[in-house]
Parts: sequence; structure tokens; C-alpha cells
Amino acid sequence: MLDAMYRLRDRAGEPVVLAAQNGLYLEYVISLHSDEGANSHIEAGSRCLMVQNGIGWMLLSRRPEEEALRIGTPR
Repeated sequence: MLDAMYRLRDRAGEPVVLAAQNGLYLEYVISLHSDEGANSHIEAGSRCLMVQNGIGWMLLSRRPEEEALRIGTPR
């Protein structure tokens, strides 16, 4: 997968990140910065709330509405 991420970054000239949901948070696993174009401030190992960025919103949008709304609700 890492080879594919490098190829995508090189072809697009943009940063490429791999992130995963962990509860309410989105954790960045791998962050490949680009030499050209927009550069990413995202560092591998960092995390933020799912609703604070586009990747989190994209992941939430792929879930059933009831499940997405339940994320973060105490059980």
C-alpha cells in the first residue's frame, strides 16, 4: 500500500495521508508530504476530532446516519 501511496503522491503532486477512525478521533497513520503543490501540515501519529476535517466527514458519510450521529454519544 505504501508504494501505491508514493505513486499517487508523485502523480498528483499533493500530500497523501492514511488515516483511521479511533472512537471520536481520526488518527493519521502515514503522511507523505509533496515537494510541489500544497504541502500538508499533518504529521503521522497526530489526531483530531472526526468532525474537524474533511477526511473525518468523508468517513462519517459512509456510515448509516444513525451510526454516524451516535459517534461520541455516551453509552
